Amino acid sequence: MIVLLAVLANSASHWYEQNYPGIAIGFNPSNSEARIRSTEIALAKSSENADFPALIETIKAGIYYEPYNPKLYSLLGMLSISAGTPPEEAQDLFKHALALNGADIRALLSRFAFTASQNQIEEAVRLAELIFRGWPQQWQLVEPYLPVLLENKAGYAVARTRFAALPGGPSRMLASLSKTDTGLYFARKLLLDWRQDGVEDLRPSINIIIGRLLAAKQYNEAFILNNLTLNEAEKDEAGYIFNKDFNLKPNGSPFDWSLPKIPGMSFAMVTTSSRSSDPAKSATDQAFEIKFLNSPVRLATRLQTLRLPSARFSWSLSYSTRNLKGPKPVELRIRCLPGGKTLASLVLDQSEGKVSTAQTEFSVPDRDCPLQDILVTNNNIVESWQNRYSGSVFLHATAVRLVQ
Repeated sequence: MIVLLAVLANSASHWYEQNYPGIAIGFNPSNSEARIRSTEIALAKSSENADFPALIETIKAGIYYEPYNPKLYSLLGMLSISAGTPPEEAQDLFKHALALNGADIRALLSRFAFTASQNQIEEAVRLAELIFRGWPQQWQLVEPYLPVLLENKAGYAVARTRFAALPGGPSRMLASLSKTDTGLYFARKLLLDWRQDGVEDLRPSINIIIGRLLAAKQYNEAFILNNLTLNEAEKDEAGYIFNKDFNLKPNGSPFDWSLPKIPGMSFAMVTTSSRSSDPAKSATDQAFEIKFLNSPVRLATRLQTLRLPSARFSWSLSYSTRNLKGPKPVELRIRCLPGGKTLASLVLDQSEGKVSTAQTEFSVPDRDCPLQDILVTNNNIVESWQNRYSGSVFLHATAVRLVQ
């Protein structure tokens, strides 16, 4: 019975502590958590008009009862700064809180912001690492400071070493830097350095940074970064069209083949047996399959982004179809980006499983066409049940060559 009463008393105390902390303090003046909760509620209601002297006295009384609670010291430091105490004078409170508990989040964030503002860069990077380790949900508060930290040579070196060793550190750091135009420079630099250091699993980060560079209209930088980060197998497949024979699985880069998810369709890299009118050319090869699932489709899908110079080119395509049915032909186009001006078009006629070849020539203008893409389309026909597509198109090889 005594144990049950104790449990009920503790439960009631915790309920008051969370919902009516003033009453909890009246019951038990040494309840530090109630004092912290009461102060947080007062600040949430009105941080500008809060009675800071009274709140400070509340926390100081808590320290009297519980002198080893780090949360009291870090909260007192924040209240003191809000009340007009110079930030440098409050640092001893945050340092003391961290001496009691190195993971106290208020103290960590306060010390991080102060050291960053005072150009104590190496210490700021160390604190950023501690925040990342212990409080990843608070990382967004660190992100705005990152470009400033990495501008410093020593800070960059420390971040390069420390975050490379953290699980998820490189990807989180690069994603954070990629959010701003200022951070993009350091994201590219850090990415290339980490790649040189042998840091693994950077491909998702590479694709994020390339996407951000394209969104920022830094087209040349995006294309160069893509080429610099290809592995040995990918370098062998580089060209005006990447992976033109579909030998590799897509790596997710905009400059590689995409496998979009579209209702009524599927896209996949497959192994297929191709048949040619010339038996010597029949073979088993890799192909890019565009499969229709007998449903209406409005198709205008980018398959790969290109970076072609201003010149005249020849575009060839080897393809086959199987049981392809639809109201309009399927078509591949090369367009200018941005803007979408069509430069070349190849219609994919039914081939009954045999490999067919289509070819055309086109010119890339010297203005308003910094990028291009390969688009698969059916001219955006109206989606109705009468306009259904079924069967498959297989792209076996495609190439763009300079016309001399």
